[in-house]
Amino acid sequence: MCLGGTAPFIATYLIDVTDNSLAPAGYFVFCALLTLVAVFFIKETKGIELRTD
Repeated sequence: MCLGGTAPFIATYLIDVTDNSLAPAGYFVFCALLTLVAVFFIKETKGIELRTD
């Protein structure tokens, strides 16, 4: 979603736009916070049968 194949492109873009080599760190922190929020809202599936067919 946030990271993966697009991370180098976005990191290069942020450095180019801001002229700050630490700009990608903010992007990575944003992605980490987004992941933390997503994990917080995911329901636990331990002990639940996932297939119904």
